[in-house]
Amino acid sequence: GYETLGHRLLYVLAKQSQLTLLIACRSSKHVQNFCKELNSNLATVLPLYFGRNYFKIKIRR
Repeated sequence: GYETLGHRLLYVLAKQSQLTLLIACRSSKHVQNFCKELNSNLATVLPLYFGRNYFKIKIRR
């Protein structure tokens, strides 16, 4: 599905030091854990959480 493909793509992109990746998810726990995995690579990784109200996006650092 989209999640598997997206994860694979992000692991490849995370190896590029010149990139900043914005990772968005509806689960703050999931996005935090996934970004911790990616932070061991070279790209800057910023987790984003969006709840049921899609108009309010919170950046989590």
